[in-house]
Amino acid sequence: MPTLAECGPWKGYRSKVQLGIDTLGHYRPRFTALLRGLVNAVILPLLLEASFLQGRQVRGFWVAFCGALACNVIGTPEICLIVGLRPPPLNRGDALHCWLVHREEIAMSVRFLAQLLSSVAFAFMLAATATAQTYPVKPIRVIVPVPAGSGLDTVARIAIEKMAQNMGATLYIENIPGANSNIGAAAAARAAPDGYTLLVATEALPLSALTYTKLNYDLMRDLEMFGTIAKGVFILSVHPSVPAQTVEEFVKLARAKPGSIAYGTSGSGSPHHVVMEMFAQANGLDMLHVPYKGSGDTVTALLGGTIQAAMGLPSSFAPHVRSGKFRALAVSSAKRMAAFPDVPTLMERAVVGVEYESWYGMFAPTGTPRPIIERLHAELGKVVRDKAYGDERLGKIGLDPFETPSPAAAAAFLRNFYGTLAPVIKKAGIKAD
Repeated sequence: MPTLAECGPWKGYRSKVQLGIDTLGHYRPRFTALLRGLVNAVILPLLLEASFLQGRQVRGFWVAFCGALACNVIGTPEICLIVGLRPPPLNRGDALHCWLVHREEIAMSVRFLAQLLSSVAFAFMLAATATAQTYPVKPIRVIVPVPAGSGLDTVARIAIEKMAQNMGATLYIENIPGANSNIGAAAAARAAPDGYTLLVATEALPLSALTYTKLNYDLMRDLEMFGTIAKGVFILSVHPSVPAQTVEEFVKLARAKPGSIAYGTSGSGSPHHVVMEMFAQANGLDMLHVPYKGSGDTVTALLGGTIQAAMGLPSSFAPHVRSGKFRALAVSSAKRMAAFPDVPTLMERAVVGVEYESWYGMFAPTGTPRPIIERLHAELGKVVRDKAYGDERLGKIGLDPFETPSPAAAAAFLRNFYGTLAPVIKKAGIKAD
């Protein structure tokens, strides 16, 4: 039986690779059996444990798979000859002749490839089950992109504490503030997608994507929001020294003295900035914007009278409203808050009002294994549905539990929010840089 090197234009190459082709052809059955056994009995089990049970990436798995496939290809003498020598192409007659002559060897290669792919599929099926059952096997870092003591930090600690108890695992918070939550978000986006780095953030992230011209990460590409925690409204508050008891008086004061009232936010393009700018533009107000690194710094500035006004979430403003250190003029929701029934909404006052609700969500780096995402969503859902969590912990800081039924629903909510605010931001001309 002629070899492929003897077919048509391949004849001139036989002498150069005679020994290699004959040797590979002679030992091919043994080589194939050995490789198949090695892949099924050694490589796949080891990668299953190393890549999945330890929560690592599956890159090594694919490297080994491609390596095994390459070994199979190289083990085929005819393919070895083609790759090594790059001879001229066969005409149709020569190709058909060589196919008929070597069809058994080609069929053996196809069978081996089918078995290898079956092993891969089986390994992934086992890995998915093993990942869900064993995760987590080490502490989970939860990045909070604002300073400790801020409203977001308070909500994150409430949720993470309960999640850790329910999971019987260690979850610890790392505060990485700055640039309107973008420094912490970028750190989370760069982390390995293994389920051991999470991010708790607010709508500040999609707002940043709309107001910054350049970020060192892509929210929709690099991060996946798999669940929501809570939602709340903004409270328009002023320092007690400001001679305004109502929203109408505040608007009148700001119009009478353009640029004299300074308001603080958690950064340019932050939710606090966006909602305040929407209110200011709707009512023709010219006020001085003072950006800070987080709501904690804004609270400190308003307490000290460094700024005269601010929009803040109940998680950070409610205690000071109750104590009288802040004067609450209105809330940004469609209806009054149960925690502050005497504070009117912006919509019901004799000014051009705005309606805006803030939300808190949990993110993971894109590419995190689906079993881990599903597990985290389920654990977060347990926390949000816990009555003590909603009524006692969140209710005390003026927030409401907010649950999305699935990771896909959470991702859809994020996309819808982004799409809804995009024209608002564009019309207002808000830029963070």
